[in-house]
Amino acid sequence: KTRFLCQKYRDKELTVKLPILMLERDTFDTMLMERCESYGVDVRYATRATKVHSGKNYIVTNHGDKIQYDYLIGADGPLSIIAKHMGYRMKLYPLAYAKAKSKFDTGDTSYVIFDKTLKGYLWMFPKGKYTNIGVGGETNGEYINNSLNNMIKEYGMNVTYKHGWVIALDYDGNVPHKDNIILCGDAASFVNPVTGEGIYNAMKSGREAGMVINGEMAASDYPSFSDRLKYMERLKKAFLKEYESESDVILDMALHKVEISERTLRLMFGDEPIKKELEPMNDKKKLELYKKIVGVIE
Repeated sequence: KTRFLCQKYRDKELTVKLPILMLERDTFDTMLMERCESYGVDVRYATRATKVHSGKNYIVTNHGDKIQYDYLIGADGPLSIIAKHMGYRMKLYPLAYAKAKSKFDTGDTSYVIFDKTLKGYLWMFPKGKYTNIGVGGETNGEYINNSLNNMIKEYGMNVTYKHGWVIALDYDGNVPHKDNIILCGDAASFVNPVTGEGIYNAMKSGREAGMVINGEMAASDYPSFSDRLKYMERLKKAFLKEYESESDVILDMALHKVEISERTLRLMFGDEPIKKELEPMNDKKKLELYKKIVGVIE
């Protein structure tokens, strides 16, 4: 189950049976590399692209090597050199996370704590012998880092690893392919604009990029979840015209039926199919309908 809380309103809480599936990234990434090598892929460790020469179809690595390509798939994250070469626009937001052994036992429950000053949220996710904790939001890196440190202190956590990074949002309006170059995952801003989650879209887009190259999918249809991402971004923007942040939304949901709240959360997390009747509506009508779903009483 998942517990949603608001930093400002600790007496208000929403608990739903909404599972958050997680994985061990180190183990997962190692498995992917080993799988690639088993298929004969030339895997080069500690190597990254530093320059792209699309006219001559080669990249230059940080070791000075030139690598020719027939097709180039940019899966090099939110700071993508390949996306920059393509002129791809994206907005970067800071986040900080850590591994910790905590006195605060989360059991098998995931915690999401919304804080309007962050314009984002704090999280605590159980991962076997440790807890993954972190903070992300549309604010500055110093504030994000201080928020993480405060959470570590408040919950009495023994941190074994701490790291800072960025997340790329605002996919809407971008074209993630050009000639024989295709962007995937975070390099293309394929991130859920509400939750910041991106691993599912990264894996799906990687598979579909291969389908485009193999002629099984038209480049114009890539990625297949493009409409959903654009829809969620429009929904979020319309929402924030009425609310200061997602924390206000969650508070409203906590005051109403859990059944309605869970349905809304599934919509926000991208699990609900897009309603056909939403498509012809303008933003004002969409917002009115969405508020009814949430259960907001004027």
